[in-house]
Amino acid sequence: MDDDVLRVALSHGARCTEGLLVYLDDLVALEGGDEIRRKGAAFTAHQGVVAANDDVMGQLVPGWTASRVDPESQLDESMEQSARDRDQWRDDLLATSPLPELAEHWQSLGGSLPTRLDDGRRVRPRE
Repeated sequence: MDDDVLRVALSHGARCTEGLLVYLDDLVALEGGDEIRRKGAAFTAHQGVVAANDDVMGQLVPGWTASRVDPESQLDESMEQSARDRDQWRDDLLATSPLPELAEHWQSLGGSLPTRLDDGRRVRPRE
């Protein structure tokens, strides 16, 4: 198991008979904003292909040219803000200290704790 996944499971997960449960959203957040940035880049590249056909599409679909999204517009800014938000979520997940009861449960099932729980980051105490 990846150390980051285990760290999230130990600090935000829940006990189960087989180990620890982790919310899917938290696992997705571990990717950080990179996936959003990749999809944004793919969308921008696709817009270039679409733009190459604007003249033809403008003739086929009234209002096509006026309704097209400019890849350099607010959409790019919105996607980058979403990526930064995801990066912050990941950082917050990884900065949270493990819950002792989850660590004990994990170890009672034969699991081992990550070699370093904080990776040099400031570990926020549990509230």
